[in-house]
Amino acid sequence: MIPAVLLTGVMTTMAVLPSPNDWSDRIIKALQQFGSRYPAEKVYLHLDKDYYAAGETIWFKGYVTLQGMPAVQATNLYVELLDKNNTIVQKKLIAIGNAIAPGNFELPETQKAGVYQLRAYTAWMLNFDPAFTYSRTIEIFDPSKKTQIPADSATAPDFAVQFFPEGGNLVAGQPNIVAFKAIDNNGYPIEVSGTVKNAKGDNSAVIKTLHDGMGSFEITPADAQDIFKATVKSTKGQTKTLALPAAITTGASLKVFNKGSRIFYQAVPANAGDTAFNDLAIIGQMGGQLVYKANLDVGEGRISGFIPADNLPSGILQITLFAKSGLPLAERLAFVHKDDLLPLDVLDADTHKEPRTKSSFDLRLLDSMQTSISVAVTDADAVPEDKNSNNIVSTFLLTSDIKGYVYNPSWYFRNNADSTLKGLDLVMMTNGWRRFSWEKILNNEYPQIRHPYEQGLLVKGVATMLNGRPMPTGKLDMIIRLPIDSSSMFAQENSPLTVYRT
Repeated sequence: MIPAVLLTGVMTTMAVLPSPNDWSDRIIKALQQFGSRYPAEKVYLHLDKDYYAAGETIWFKGYVTLQGMPAVQATNLYVELLDKNNTIVQKKLIAIGNAIAPGNFELPETQKAGVYQLRAYTAWMLNFDPAFTYSRTIEIFDPSKKTQIPADSATAPDFAVQFFPEGGNLVAGQPNIVAFKAIDNNGYPIEVSGTVKNAKGDNSAVIKTLHDGMGSFEITPADAQDIFKATVKSTKGQTKTLALPAAITTGASLKVFNKGSRIFYQAVPANAGDTAFNDLAIIGQMGGQLVYKANLDVGEGRISGFIPADNLPSGILQITLFAKSGLPLAERLAFVHKDDLLPLDVLDADTHKEPRTKSSFDLRLLDSMQTSISVAVTDADAVPEDKNSNNIVSTFLLTSDIKGYVYNPSWYFRNNADSTLKGLDLVMMTNGWRRFSWEKILNNEYPQIRHPYEQGLLVKGVATMLNGRPMPTGKLDMIIRLPIDSSSMFAQENSPLTVYRT
């Protein structure tokens, strides 16, 4: 298994100087207040392999970050193993030290074969949308059975297609890019083809999958009554006809062209004569931090610009278009793809497949780098490749910041080829970023903090015997009730900080 390494850098915020009586300062203040009060904490578990047999041990090493940097103040990591019914099979409380938390789950010989879920989180993460907690699907098989990996559930073939107008809305009288995602009844991407017709029945666009069930096309609605319909056919011959959303005739939408070093944006007014939307603002943020702001004036033709990305780190850039009232009109995600990962080389690999023979290899890192790494070595012939490959890079930079399932997310970080970047931009168009609601934070509506940031698990006291005298020696067993979910954990004094669910 290839070692997973991620270099996280400090977010460099572009200087945005407030101007007198600038109405958009209220938006910036709300963003800064949310970012300082509710920093985003993330978790990743590096496993030793992707599939397990009953009786084996799931070894893992947890990594925890806060606002993109190692969460050195974090102390407690909760890790759960759940079955297909979301019932907790095992649960552990792992001590975090210097943002890392190694641990394991021992699978009994009687562990039922099937699909399981590994979930990891800190108490702080429970205050927010559960979609942003770490979750990973693993499969456990019965070693006595010939068919080791459980097959997908055999259900009647079906598929679904979703359409995503760029910026959020179709604009009447303007050309619009529409992205789509096609999946089967198991949630996996499929190839589709088809056509898009306007209200008159004229062919307006061709539907063709570009990568992993995703693609895009362009249409121009004449007005709000010009409803487009897409006829889509799967590779298995099934056909569906679906209506696209109606076009808007007021407000504005947003176009984004990611050029790498510069990200071009353009506001698309639905009605140029509507002076209520003459004053607009573009806000760009990454990880809750402001990185770009520009005021637009539709009346004077100032509706576009460039966001310089040279000084930004890799990650998702959320670009939002605001009206002067503070109402968010449109939103688009763009991925900043940089060559800023920690270089790691495997040198002098000497591997052997014979039983009980020694294999060795050397890893080369920067001499000046102080970091923690983990390396998992597994028999590649015995463990099949994970069909939903995810690693520390794709987790921290991509899937931990968006909603929706991303198939094989590590594929988007394989290189900087045009095909890879186009596929990554389709992921940006077909998945939403919703760590907070602009409407809520602008109205001072913030998440309810039910679980404060934990500063450690410390138990102090004196163990006494029945006669009241202090216990001289021996082992002390403790049951700890967790306020997070009212579950009970079992711990022993002077043992490693591994706490077991009872």
